[in-house]
Amino acid sequence: MGKGEVMDAKDRLIYMVTMMVTATLCSVVVVLIGALVHGLFVKEVDNTKIFEIIGPAFQTIVGGLIGWLSGLKVGSHMDEITAGETNGA
Repeated sequence: MGKGEVMDAKDRLIYMVTMMVTATLCSVVVVLIGALVHGLFVKEVDNTKIFEIIGPAFQTIVGGLIGWLSGLKVGSHMDEITAGETNGA
């Protein structure tokens, strides 16, 4: 999408979904980090239990975010290839 081009309905939808998913995943990461920091400084909580619970969840969320963003990049690249084929390039 070049400078001055108007987004069509598909591009707007992809943009809105991307923003919602990114905001959701980032907020989950912030909450997980907050729970981890809280658990580290509270004396009544065993730190090993916090790491057992939050570690896999954190890895899953970060992996989901990376997968989502890489999928968008591959999808946009496939759109460029398809557009080039239909334009005779």
